[in-house]
Amino acid sequence: MIGCMGQFLSCSFSGAKKDLHDAIIVGNAQYVEQATADDPGLIHIKYSYRGYSPLHAATVGENLEILTILLERGADINARDNYGRTPLMIACRKARWNCVQHLLDNGADVLIFSSYLKLTCLHYAAKAGHADSVQKILTAAKLSPVEDSWGAKRFVNVRNRYGVSALHLAACKGHYAVVRILLEHGALVSATTDTFGNGQGYGSAPLHFAAGIGSVGCVQELLAWGADRNQMDFSGCTPYNIAVKHRNFACVALLNPDSAEPLVWPSPLKFMRDLDAATKGLLKAALVEANEARQATDGSSPSSAVVRNQRDDSQAQKAATAERFITISYEEEGSEMAGSRKVCCICFEEMCTIQLQDCGHQMCAVCTLTLCCHSKPNPAIPTSPPPACPFCRRDIIQLVLN
Repeated sequence: MIGCMGQFLSCSFSGAKKDLHDAIIVGNAQYVEQATADDPGLIHIKYSYRGYSPLHAATVGENLEILTILLERGADINARDNYGRTPLMIACRKARWNCVQHLLDNGADVLIFSSYLKLTCLHYAAKAGHADSVQKILTAAKLSPVEDSWGAKRFVNVRNRYGVSALHLAACKGHYAVVRILLEHGALVSATTDTFGNGQGYGSAPLHFAAGIGSVGCVQELLAWGADRNQMDFSGCTPYNIAVKHRNFACVALLNPDSAEPLVWPSPLKFMRDLDAATKGLLKAALVEANEARQATDGSSPSSAVVRNQRDDSQAQKAATAERFITISYEEEGSEMAGSRKVCCICFEEMCTIQLQDCGHQMCAVCTLTLCCHSKPNPAIPTSPPPACPFCRRDIIQLVLN
């Protein structure tokens, strides 16, 4: 019935079991319903070397109708394959995100570990980088026996066989949105992998992994939640050393222990939401006007600016841009070089449109807006301090639109 059966079935597998599997793979819900009604025992069979159950196969096929039929017929929602993985784990591992929600809604257990690596569904979802599913798994953990037996904070920090947490996996893949969610749910920002063994990687914190792949977003999120720039892994390397080794220069700028601790913050949108719509509208209109004026001065069109903003986000290009920027001396504020800066001091990507007075450092509109929202005055304090420049720590007296 289907040519790729060999990856699931052995040559000796035949008859009703094979026919059911074929029907699941091609999405024949009517046959699955009839076959499992005629022989209820079919829902408990296992296929080939992986040990997939029909529910596993339906998850791989992402067929919600067949999933529902099998669950109604009494299929074990927590059935485990030969590697100890449940259908929920398979859904997270293979990015079958519709199935994740469906399985959680039907009571799938989130606190099950795979056989060898001791991974949970949270590990798989964090590694795949699907923020919505990570959020749903964590929510399910709070509403399930996990909360009573383990506690949600312990669940989010559960480590695999090698001491790797979901936060480590999200950081090493550059999924900064997932990193933020995990941290908001109590993930330990400086948790380390196992310290036994030799070489780099043992005793690493999530910040080491983020620095290694050059994820500025993850580095910013982790620093915002208190990650230690000077934390060493088992081989004595700090995140800064890792970033230098892999030539991730944007991360080098943030992690250099000899520079001032960068002022980074959690989700910019968290603070932007605190602004009323009118204020946000005025700020955005001013920034758009500034961008248009700059484009006219530079002789560039809005369309070319869009192309620049949509440029390839490869690590090589980001590193090259950051490397060029790092060579600029902040002390040469009156120099010709300082006056020609085009790259944001924080994100290394956006065109600079804002200049901070009195220090003269420049940041892009997004980073400037984030900083101002983050340091907005506290109405409970009569005289709130003004926001500070992330680099020289001098008070920002005025913002000048360039």
